[in-house]
Parts: sequence; C-alpha cells; structure tokens
Amino acid sequence: MIKLMQRASYPTLAFFVGLSLTILISYQMFWINYTYGIPQKGWNDFFRYSNMVGNTGNFEVTISPFIYRQLTPALVTIVQKLGLFYNKDIMFDYFNNYQGIVYSKNIYFSYLFVNWLALCLTGATIYLHFFLKERSLLSIGGILGIAFLLLSWGAQVFALSPENEGVSWLIIILIYVLAFHGIKKAEILISILLIISLFQRELISIMFFVIFATQLLYNTASPSFAILNARRSLICSLMCAVTMTVYFLFFYIIDPHPGYANQRHLSAIIKGILSIPSLLTSVEYVRNAFLTLNAVFIWSIISVIAIVKFKLKTDIGVVISILITLTALFIIGNAAQIGNNIGRILSLVTPILALQTSVQILRVAPSLSVCERARLP
Repeated sequence: MIKLMQRASYPTLAFFVGLSLTILISYQMFWINYTYGIPQKGWNDFFRYSNMVGNTGNFEVTISPFIYRQLTPALVTIVQKLGLFYNKDIMFDYFNNYQGIVYSKNIYFSYLFVNWLALCLTGATIYLHFFLKERSLLSIGGILGIAFLLLSWGAQVFALSPENEGVSWLIIILIYVLAFHGIKKAEILISILLIISLFQRELISIMFFVIFATQLLYNTASPSFAILNARRSLICSLMCAVTMTVYFLFFYIIDPHPGYANQRHLSAIIKGILSIPSLLTSVEYVRNAFLTLNAVFIWSIISVIAIVKFKLKTDIGVVISILITLTALFIIGNAAQIGNNIGRILSLVTPILALQTSVQILRVAPSLSVCERARLP
C-alpha cells in the first residue's frame, strides 16, 4: 500500500482522490450557502441568470452581458431536467421575491449545485496536476492546493454562488494546467476551452491573453523568465486574441443587446478608468475590493519567500505575469464601472493562485513532497 501511495501512476484514480477530498471539505460550504444564502445580499445577478434557465440559445430573456453567458444556465437546465433537488426550509423561501417577481428555489438550488460541482472538479484538477509531478496518490502539493482554493474568500462567496463563477474557475484551471503542464498538442484543447469560455465569461480570454502574451514577451526579451516556449506562447496568445475579437464583434456590432450602456461607450469607459484614484480613497471600495482577496495576499507572501530563498527567474516571471493579469482585470472592472464588485473579477485568478501557492510552498519546504525542488509551473 505504501509503495502504491508513493509510486502510483494512475491519473484517473488520483483525480478521484482529489475530487473526493474537495467534496468532503466543501460540502458544508454548499449546505451553508443553500440554507442561509440570500441572493439580494450580494448575488443579485442570480435574478438575471434565473431567467435563462430553460431558455438556452434565447438571447432575449435578459440583458447583456449576462445573456451571452449561456454555459452555466444550460448546465442548470440539465440539472433541472434530471430532477435533482433538495427541498428544505431555507432563507431563500422568505426572500424569493425580487422587484415583484417570485423566483424558484429549485433553480436557486441548481445554480449552487452546478457551481459546487465545478468547484470540486477545479480542486480535483489541481490535485491531478501535482500527482503528475509527484507520482504519489497522497500528493501533499495537491492537498495544499485544494486547501488554498477552498480557504479563499472567493470560493465561498463567488464560486459557490447561484451565479456563474464556479464554472468559470473550472475552465480557468483547465486552461492553465493544459498550457503550463507541458502536455503535447494542448493547444487544441485550449482552443476548445477558449471557444467554450465565450459562452461562459468574456474575461477568461482577456485574462489568458495577458498571461500568454507575457510569456511570449519573456521568450523574446529574457527567455530565462519564461516557462512556456515561444511557440506555445504565440499560438495561445493568438487564440485568445481571436476569441476576444469574436466576443467584441458580437457585443458591439453583430448582436448588441441592450444592457449596461456605460460598457459600450468609450467616454464612459475612460471615465471609469479615471475614477480609480478617487475610488481608492473610499473605505467601502477598498474593503470590498481588496480585503476579499486573501488568496492574493497568501500567494504574495509565499512567493516572496520562495524568490528570496531560491532566486529562480521562472518564479519571478510567474509572479510578474500574475500581477500584470490582476492589474489588467482591476482596470477592466473599473472601466466597466462595476464599483464594489471589483473583488469578484479579481477572484477569477484564485484557482491559479491556489496552485501557485502550493508550488512555492513545496519549493520552500521540499521535504513535504516526494519530489525534490521540481521546476513546476
């Protein structure tokens, strides 16, 4: 049994070990959000997404940009047709009326269930990533990665919500692991996931464009900072650029559904960016934008320790890449004038931060892992 734990080469089994661990750690989070969650207290977008259930492909049931995010509502529709539902007395029963419309508890449950399942698959993917490096079913890196994922503020509040972030986190970690794990011909799978992301969260393509473009810049200017080779960096950057272009063509030209007008006009976008200095003086804005990002702070501290100790340029390259990505998301969120919800956008990087934090801990304390200081992405 010990030899099996240490030298196992069963990726499928490792995936289910990671899935089981994530389920066991997070099921109470699902239960708490279902029992005590009130959409009006921070999950108002649920009322937009709720209208999309059972209306897959119908772009008239709500406003943009929500209407373009078809994937999660389609998955919720499947759960509805399967009849999966846990009926109990919950807070939603007393707060199911929004603007004169009574919303379904069944749909509320289905959104939480789909996002919880996606969050569990995200944890399993992180665990599998470390198993493939350590070749141990008892993967310390995988356990730490799941722990950091679920201990993040965003896991309970954003990913495990009756909206669409949980599925977004799953797509993000799949693209990241495929790109940085050295899997052959991963570009094909990444292309498929980027196309899928068009119908899930438009920011995913933008986010990965920044990450891949940064790696491409490293390969051009300072290869020692790069983890991805120039070919993969270029191909992935171009794929992100194509999916971004397709989305913006639909959003602005081909099918511009009514919605938040301030996201469509250049003057409003510039105004949003210029308002950043004044927003940073608001205590409420700073609290909601930054104090919810415990995953960023933990990752930052561990990364600094690892860089000071080992001075690996690839580590520095990853840190710079993530910081640029966070900055880009911060600017985009404020350009869209989403106000205090900026933390939700920044939390999209959480799955990557959870994986990277675990990587750096294994570098700082390699005795925790069955592998030595591996050059992990």
